Amino acid sequence: MVLSKPKTHSTSPGGIDKTSKDKIASMMKRLKVELLTCKWKLHEESVARSIAESRLLQVELENRRLTEQLNKVLEGYHDSLDDSGTVMVNTIKVVETAFQHFHRFMDTLHLTKNDTTIPGIHVDL
Repeated sequence: MVLSKPKTHSTSPGGIDKTSKDKIASMMKRLKVELLTCKWKLHEESVARSIAESRLLQVELENRRLTEQLNKVLEGYHDSLDDSGTVMVNTIKVVETAFQHFHRFMDTLHLTKNDTTIPGIHVDL
């Protein structure tokens, strides 16, 4: 039996053949492209996060302002309640006055229902 030398690819002085070098070069190019893509995505994410954090701060400040405003309104509401928890007399007077004005208006309409001396007004009740 005769042993033959195994076939080898042409190798460079460093011991790596040309095909392997080409594969390594191709792999390095892909890795560089992937690295650049990852760096770009990281930059975009950093910008987006910065914008989101800024917006969050604005919303938190607006929330604090609205909470303080609501608390002031509620304090005013609680101040307008008497000891028994009913609305103060001033509010009731305003409502009663509005009803009185409404009833006067309705009475005026009723009185002028058949009065044709007022031009431009025709009321069907």
